[in-house]
This record gives sequence, structure tokens and C-alpha cells, in this order.
Amino acid sequence: MSSAPVDAGLQIERTALAWRRTGIAVLVGSLIGLRVLAPQLGWGSVALGVVGAALALLLLWASARRHRRVVEAMPGAGSSALPGGMLLVVVAVTVLLLGVGALTYLALTSLALAHLALR
Repeated sequence: MSSAPVDAGLQIERTALAWRRTGIAVLVGSLIGLRVLAPQLGWGSVALGVVGAALALLLLWASARRHRRVVEAMPGAGSSALPGGMLLVVVAVTVLLLGVGALTYLALTSLALAHLALR
């Protein structure tokens, strides 16, 4: 196996920054949702905001952990096991479930409003 020099680019750092931006965006979105949804959902908006903030902090922690593992897997660092794509899968499934939940809420709310309008 040749000992070709490692690409000196900043791909690892750019990926870590992208994950960090995603975590911050989820946190900000959760806090904005908390404020905007308060009149409609009451305490439910607080629960959604707290859960969203907790998920954002978890995402920030997991992305920092992933970055450390990637840096440790660099040649010369002693380890060769790169982290898998589980973080991406977890984020995608979470977003999918949140979207389905939001659509369900909207559908049920519109059905309830339509039922009240028919009375």
C-alpha cells in the first residue's frame, strides 16, 4: 500500500460545520415554533419546543462526537474505523416523523373545524 499524502483540504471541517449549522437551525426552529405556536397549542408548544431543543442539543453532541471519530480515523492517528452514516439516518427519520406528525395534526384540525362549521 502506498503512503500517499493525505488530502490537506478542509472537507472534515466543512462537514463538521454543516452538522453544527443543522443543529443550530433545529434549535432556532424549535424556539421560534415555541413562540409562534403558543396561541394555538398552549402548553403543547412548550413541550414541542423543549423536545426540539433537546433533539438539537443531541444533534450537536452527536456531530461533535462524529467529527472527533473522523479526525481519529485519519492516517497517522492510529485508528482506521470511520463512523458510519447512522447520524444521517437518525436525522432523516426524525424529520420524516415530525413531518408526518405535523401533517396528521393539520388534517385532524381541519377535519374538526369542518365538522364545527357544519353544525
